[in-house]
Amino acid sequence: MTEVETVGASVVDLRMQQDETLDLVKEIFGLLNNCNPENNSLDVVMTTVVEWLQSSPQSILLLPCVKAASRCLASHTQIVRIVEECIYVYFKGGMDQTAGGGWDQVLAAIQIPDLNTEEFLETALHEGSYLLLYGYCVLQQALCVDVKEFSYLVNVLLNWINTAKPTADNESKMMLLCFKFLELVIQQLDFGTKHANCIKSLNTFVTSLHQLGEDRASTGILGAIGFGKRSTLSIKFRVVARSLSAMVSSQIYGETVLRMQPNEPLANTTQAKTEIGALQALKSNKQYQQHRSEIQSACDIVKNELCCLRDVFILLRNLCVAFYPDKEYLSVVHQYK
Repeated sequence: MTEVETVGASVVDLRMQQDETLDLVKEIFGLLNNCNPENNSLDVVMTTVVEWLQSSPQSILLLPCVKAASRCLASHTQIVRIVEECIYVYFKGGMDQTAGGGWDQVLAAIQIPDLNTEEFLETALHEGSYLLLYGYCVLQQALCVDVKEFSYLVNVLLNWINTAKPTADNESKMMLLCFKFLELVIQQLDFGTKHANCIKSLNTFVTSLHQLGEDRASTGILGAIGFGKRSTLSIKFRVVARSLSAMVSSQIYGETVLRMQPNEPLANTTQAKTEIGALQALKSNKQYQQHRSEIQSACDIVKNELCCLRDVFILLRNLCVAFYPDKEYLSVVHQYK
């Protein structure tokens, strides 16, 4: 890979450089397609490629690797692992700070396989490749032409959020999926979708956030009596999850009406009281004391009647800036106005 980078760097014309490096990277990735899966040669080549990418945050090969992996690798697992690593390293190295929060060039490089697309996306979800999944959603959003297509994309995102198994290492990437889900719901409402349809999605979203924000799992027999498995997610992530669930639930009046305008009373439903109470309880929880100011700020926004459903993005932005300021791939959230 280093030799390919050296050859590519010697080409002055940027367009020719991209074409040259893409062809060379395709040859290297061809080794992955030809490796015998019955021995460890495949793992060795894959590990070598990933380790090189991780050590090269400013390499000119990052985007060509995204293109080559998307277009020529046969294994879905290999594609999602390499593309996810390239996107992560690309932002980590600050390679692009242009319009679109640094995502424009990445999106131009991503190509989702036309065949077995659902299987590919399931693989990405299983691998925790949330940056790739976010990229897919942005690309699909641009192709949506009516409410029905937007609704389908909302349901896809909602399913991912509901079934994702984030870890402390990739939890911050989930912020992008939450951001995109909420953005699409607001767009649905702007297009005239009935509140009742969006409320179903938002209620499911709140349930997922509630579970992600728990200190211990509440499902199963042990969970029901308070001995569920301790959360492996960070305290910061749990604060974000509880804040979002409190904010969204406080905007749902019932099964048919959303609170879309400021200066109206906050929802007083059982769900809203539960979620707001869970967020406020963090202020007196010793485990969360180091983030008391961020929790208080979140409570202030959630309980502010001058804020409505649209202001959930401000809440998410403030928390991401406070908790994940070094995650450059969150720039689309950090820069929200």
